[in-house]
Amino acid sequence: MGSRGGYVRVYRVLLQSPIWTQLTPAVCKVAMYFLLKANYKPIEWYDGLRQVPIPAGSFITSYATAATECSLSVQQIRDAFAHLERTQFATYRRTHRWTLVTVVNWAAYQAIADEENTVENTNSTRQGTPDKEIKKKRTNTCASPGGDARAYDPSPENTTEPIEAGAPLPSGPDPRAAAQDLAAKQEAWFSHWWPAYWLRKAKQAARRAFGKHVRTEERFQEIIAATRAQAPGMLAKEERFRPHGATWLNEQRWEDEPGDTALRQEASGSTYVKWEPPTETGNDR
Repeated sequence: MGSRGGYVRVYRVLLQSPIWTQLTPAVCKVAMYFLLKANYKPIEWYDGLRQVPIPAGSFITSYATAATECSLSVQQIRDAFAHLERTQFATYRRTHRWTLVTVVNWAAYQAIADEENTVENTNSTRQGTPDKEIKKKRTNTCASPGGDARAYDPSPENTTEPIEAGAPLPSGPDPRAAAQDLAAKQEAWFSHWWPAYWLRKAKQAARRAFGKHVRTEERFQEIIAATRAQAPGMLAKEERFRPHGATWLNEQRWEDEPGDTALRQEASGSTYVKWEPPTETGNDR
């Protein structure tokens, strides 16, 4: 295509993905939407309250916006988002006003230092690469969904020629093994976090929310640090005013500032309660 709008790579391994072979066309359409909307370089976006960093391979959207741009219903969009997260194609950071979508392993398949002509999700315009230059560059237009197989790594360090049509694909990491490894890590992280949480009720709902939101070591460390920082203010409240674990996780309350809670407690005359690590009891389940 011409330089206007740029392009993205779609790898043939998509034909072997559940996104193509098992799920509805709406899910595949939303997966393509993610690839086309993802920013090709990091930017910052002002949401009306603060500057939000948007990494390369990510973009801001909402269910309503995606439904309009994909010509699908909001329910179809919700289902597609859920499937694409479970197949490890994308991850999300949600607020009550917008969702940050990040395509997994986007940089490994799309970003090339000397080819900055993928689609950018901004209102600004820029000069694209001339058509003649694009034709001269080697582009094996094929995207790796979820990064579960690498038919061709387009990074500058890679000297391997792209695979010819009909050639057997190299074996990649087993997605089932990766999922089992993540599940084991999440169970260990949850067993460390749950005793530290200040309201140990509805454990199974909290476990499900934890599995949805805590998928990396970095996020786990963020969660446990916020839990400990917010504990004094939360324990100063009556138990009925403390959020359940699932609610706290689904609302991304780990981003709350603990200082705000302390100020509200002081203004209301609440008594400060020193926090001690809780122990497991028979009421946790």
